[in-house]
Amino acid sequence: MKFTKTVTTLALALVVTTFSVSAATGIVTTDSLNIRAAASTDSAVVGKAYTGYALDIKEYSNGWYAVNYNGTTAYASADYVSVDTLGEGLVSYDGLVYLRKTADWNAPLFEKVDNGTKIKVTSVVGEFYEVLYYGNIRYIPIVCTNVRKDSLADRSIITSSLAQRSVDIAARYLGTPYVYGGAKPTGFDCSGFTMYVYSQLGISLPRSSSAQAGCGVPVDKSQLVPGDLLFFNTSGAGVSHVGLYAGNGQFIHSPLPGRSVCYDSLDTGYYTRTYMFARRVTR
Repeated sequence: MKFTKTVTTLALALVVTTFSVSAATGIVTTDSLNIRAAASTDSAVVGKAYTGYALDIKEYSNGWYAVNYNGTTAYASADYVSVDTLGEGLVSYDGLVYLRKTADWNAPLFEKVDNGTKIKVTSVVGEFYEVLYYGNIRYIPIVCTNVRKDSLADRSIITSSLAQRSVDIAARYLGTPYVYGGAKPTGFDCSGFTMYVYSQLGISLPRSSSAQAGCGVPVDKSQLVPGDLLFFNTSGAGVSHVGLYAGNGQFIHSPLPGRSVCYDSLDTGYYTRTYMFARRVTR
């Protein structure tokens, strides 16, 4: 088989103790995961991540992921983080195949893998697949696999799954009191609640409901899915309230002083009359 580019050897790495990552998202799979200052259980705990939290992975080394946590590099045990994949397949090429550090034909080559080696695709980057193998992420030319692009899961499926996790996270705080200016589990106002919930998925939202109304993409009311942001005019002067669609005509929100985080109906009553529009936030 002949390529238009001059390539003498192609590659996929099997055993690499350290690697760089450009686009991988890891999902926390345990109830509470310590985020540490260094890659050691003796290191200081700088935060916690809970089931469904999305971590932006920067690097893997000896059982630890270096992650972007609140704008700084921190570390999470790889034993409790699952990396999103779009599909699986095999290395399928008669010549030598190696993994690359970046999605670049001129990138350094790593350890050879055999024809038939199983790979998991986490992303498509130009002419390369970003692949997961034994916890390691590297890049392989698409032509060296039997994975067809049209067989991969739509990224929107992962986005929808991530949005559903936002509702699951929000439900943990049912009964939390409304606190004006609140944006933590001791008390929330409406936009502080949505901002906090999405922060647990590694997604940053602005602080106010009016600012959040500019995030994501518009969604027709008939096309709502769990996790969509819903905006209301409760003041008579434009966007003044926000909640999270939970499905089946219900949404979850922190409504007003004297009440707590709860479900309300979008189909009847006060919030039907004050509903304005919805936005869908993606990564």
